[in-house]
Amino acid sequence: MTLDGEAVAAGERLLATLDQRLPGRVAGLHLIGSAVLGDLQRRSDFDFAVITERPLTQPEVLAMRRLRFRGAIAGRRNVDLFFTTFDELARPAAEAPPGFAACGRRRAVSSGAKHPVAWAMLARHSVALRGPERRALEVCDDDQALRRWCRSSLDGYWRRWRAASASPAHWRSLWALTPHACVWGALSVARIHHTILTGEIISKSSAARAARGLWERRLASVALEALRLRRGDAGPGLFNSPWARRRALLEAIGRVVDAEATATEGADGAAAA
Repeated sequence: MTLDGEAVAAGERLLATLDQRLPGRVAGLHLIGSAVLGDLQRRSDFDFAVITERPLTQPEVLAMRRLRFRGAIAGRRNVDLFFTTFDELARPAAEAPPGFAACGRRRAVSSGAKHPVAWAMLARHSVALRGPERRALEVCDDDQALRRWCRSSLDGYWRRWRAASASPAHWRSLWALTPHACVWGALSVARIHHTILTGEIISKSSAARAARGLWERRLASVALEALRLRRGDAGPGLFNSPWARRRALLEAIGRVVDAEATATEGADGAAAA
């Protein structure tokens, strides 16, 4: 595949910075996310997995917390990254211990970025800027764990997200009126839904197109509107107001969340019988 030159340049600058702050420690750097799925847009982040032989020490974590990844490294884009080790990748993602991760301006030691979707992305789509190529990288890519994690994300995070966005007393109900909320909510849920059904990891743009075949026409329109907003396409939107768009967004998310919860309950009942 042909990589976006901006993404490669950002990766090279990131490597130079990491080598300066963590000399001899970075054994692998893999580009993941939109840049390797052929879906890099004007506001897309750059996503990286940083692989070391051993977990970072506390002083090394402190050094990472002080870094500014935006600006000199990625220009106006955000850099999202997480640190892991070769040994961690060879085991189920659920067993990975917390590690340093940066998401936009947030820096934390957590296990939030180490999940089956990240492992699947590394195993199937990543591009090595340093270290073993994707096919030589030993990654525990477990299809059943991937689908379970996606269902858990729908029934946990996205159920709560929808409830907060539907509550007039919650600040998220106002944020849900914004274009960014439409893009984030509709395309994230469409991607997760597609992965549950197929086991595939696809881009946000592909997820919007897939929603046309998976969702009712009225609900799929919110995914197509999210795609239009993400691309920055000119022209009128598919909804006559932010309130109408929010209403469709919350209905679409609710339908997917409830449908998958029902499917899971049915599968659990059949297994118990």
